[in-house]
Amino acid sequence: MPDRPKTVFRLGGWLVEAELNRLSKTGESVQVEPKSMDVLVYLCQHAGDVVSADEIIEAVWDGRPMGDNPVYKSIAKLRRALGDDANEPQYIATVAKKGYRLVAKVERESAESAAAVVSPGGGRLARRMLPIAIGMVCGVLLAAAIFWRPQPDPLTLQSVSSFRGSHSQPSLAPDGQAVAFINDIDGAAHVWLLEFDAAAPRQLTSGSFVDSRPRWSPDGSTILFMRRGGLWSVAVGGGDAVEIIRDAYNPNWSRDGRRIVFERRYEVWVADADGGQQTRVSGIPRKELPLAPRWPAFSPDGDEIVYLEADFTPFADLWRVPAAGGVPKQVTFEPRLASAPVWSPDGQYIIYSSQRGGSRTLWRIRVEDGASSPLLTGSGDDDFPDISFDGKRLIYSNRRERFAIMRSDPGTGDAQELHESRQLVLGPELSPDKKTLAFFALSSGGGVQLFTLALSGGAPRQITSDPLATHAIPRWSADGRQIYFYYTQNGVAFSKVRASGGDAETLVPGWDWGVTNGASVSPDGTRIVYSRLTGQVPVQTLVRRLDTGDDQAFHAALEYPRWSKDGSAIIGALHVDQRFPGDIAICPVADSSCRIIARDARIPMWSHDESQLYFVRGFGASQELFVAPADGGETETKLMDMAPLFPLGPFYDVAPNGDIVWVRYEQEASEIWLTELADM
Repeated sequence: MPDRPKTVFRLGGWLVEAELNRLSKTGESVQVEPKSMDVLVYLCQHAGDVVSADEIIEAVWDGRPMGDNPVYKSIAKLRRALGDDANEPQYIATVAKKGYRLVAKVERESAESAAAVVSPGGGRLARRMLPIAIGMVCGVLLAAAIFWRPQPDPLTLQSVSSFRGSHSQPSLAPDGQAVAFINDIDGAAHVWLLEFDAAAPRQLTSGSFVDSRPRWSPDGSTILFMRRGGLWSVAVGGGDAVEIIRDAYNPNWSRDGRRIVFERRYEVWVADADGGQQTRVSGIPRKELPLAPRWPAFSPDGDEIVYLEADFTPFADLWRVPAAGGVPKQVTFEPRLASAPVWSPDGQYIIYSSQRGGSRTLWRIRVEDGASSPLLTGSGDDDFPDISFDGKRLIYSNRRERFAIMRSDPGTGDAQELHESRQLVLGPELSPDKKTLAFFALSSGGGVQLFTLALSGGAPRQITSDPLATHAIPRWSADGRQIYFYYTQNGVAFSKVRASGGDAETLVPGWDWGVTNGASVSPDGTRIVYSRLTGQVPVQTLVRRLDTGDDQAFHAALEYPRWSKDGSAIIGALHVDQRFPGDIAICPVADSSCRIIARDARIPMWSHDESQLYFVRGFGASQELFVAPADGGETETKLMDMAPLFPLGPFYDVAPNGDIVWVRYEQEASEIWLTELADM
């Protein structure tokens, strides 16, 4: 749907600022999701008329066939935001079997504000409003070039990457005259430093370990960075690196250089600059299986910390919390893939990388009210912004990503590309007849959706449609007619949908992948085996009866449990005493024995005839795939390296002939770009 012009009007006692996705009245301000605001704007343009769900879908979702569900949810969200009651509506009334009608009075805010109610579909503007709308569109286009002060010209970008390697994660020196960054040359990622008036960069760290996330100290003397699961520092002039804090990642300095904020065990912590006085920041909820880092950063005055919060998906919003701990406050209301927030020097804005506009680029968010605007436009993904202390320079890295579903023959090394995308694609799962592939991916129409793809060829087919939701981890029913999945949108659930598409049905409300993990439905469709996780390790595996909802504890704690075809056994990674990774095991349902097939491995899969078990070893961008006989009588065999992989993990499946279906994740060489900003 096209971007909205700046639309400001009054609805009853509320001031509606459509461009800001905001409702406000005396002493109260409410942020509204963009699609819900589009629905409200459309209803306001047709105030007093009965508008059907199909009309709203045509206007707001460009007519995509998705049923009434997204409309119903948007209306419910609007009623909550407006304080409306569906039984005694003051704003939005439901007309049975016909649609919805706006019953509150709609008024333009003022002639001076050039505000008008504009159709979100983009094609229904009244002719008398066209000159005003054109003027507002021009104003919005001009505003897109603004940072935290008006700038007369678009940002002028300068490439810093004129030398060998892949350059990312830049950190500006406090005076803005140099940059520390990660340079990955021949697979060795280390900290480098470039002074902008020098001819070439110099390497600060070396060795066999991978370094990442350098942060220049406010006094300009040292670089803090990540190595081996901890925080290390190295002098800007060179020398040996020194470990400062163990079991920590994603650090940032306070502006006065006295404190460090970082992540640890799915929590946010602060410490003194020398690593002492380590304290957890209270109020930020702990995550058992976080699918996105929090990237905490101090405000310029050190009183607050901004961080990213994802519920049950990799998609996050900005939140802020007092540095001393307290009640977090949500800043943005549009969860997307995001990372690395940084404050403007005056503390009024937060700059971060987000996919909220379609591609991943840098956005400027006003802290006071969450008003947002893109800072950059262009190809590739912009990430890791940093700003000099005086606010005159912005630096960031840019790269392009590519996801490809591959069918690889481990014996010959031959590979066929089944599908490719520049946006997230994960979780390939073959149907029982091995003719169709299911997977989940970011959708251009919104949300994370389930797709199917015939192996014989053709385009993927989208089978879910809620544009505000995440549908993930598809698993086929034994007859191939249904696909089970995890659902997230204002809550979580384990659900199912017909393989041909249609409305989804909730099987178990309240289940999310991070806690009730690896749900697998029995071949007869009567039971679900799943595991409860703590710190990514299963502490208990249970079997739930779908007819009664009763759970029965299984005799082994298994990661990624899967039924055999006859339902007599369950495979998984067996965990004992919280050890990670576990051991690949086959566990009969009828007794308490388990047969170990392989040690220190994860993610088992049956072969087509169940004579063998496949499994993986390793973590990160490259993982090894093995196979071993299911009777445990022979030595395991390494089949292939699955590389490069997306950080969320090595989802894969096995075809009847032994071909491996998996997702290859590629990144082009990253570059660093610099721009001059207007004086503060």
